[in-house]
Amino acid sequence: MQTLYYALILFLLLTLVAGLWRIRRGPTAADRMLAAQLFGTTATAILLLLSEASAQPALRDLALVLALLAAITVTAFTRRSRMVAARIATETASDGFAQGASTSGCEAGGCAVAEVEAGERDARVGAKPAGDGHAG
Repeated sequence: MQTLYYALILFLLLTLVAGLWRIRRGPTAADRMLAAQLFGTTATAILLLLSEASAQPALRDLALVLALLAAITVTAFTRRSRMVAARIATETASDGFAQGASTSGCEAGGCAVAEVEAGERDARVGAKPAGDGHAG
């Protein structure tokens, strides 16, 4: 049974290599964060398998702590991302007010964030953006 555990650990280590590639490649911070979440989940699984293979129950406790830290990390990243997006939207809207633009539609900067997100999505998929990104 230990051979199976060690084979699974080796497979999980290979998935970590794939995660390293995703962190290096990007292209967005969310992709990198998902790869970091993969590290936490995979490391937790590896520690649980090692605990069973080596009969060391203390590794289970360590795996639990690592899983909790990974969940907290994702929560912090999500909160930070929302705060940054809100700040960008506020700055863009205030720039529109300073230039005398109206508060509706793309003139107030509402489309700027959507265009950036669409551009990132198109870059990941390899598609060309359609039109100028403005509706109607």
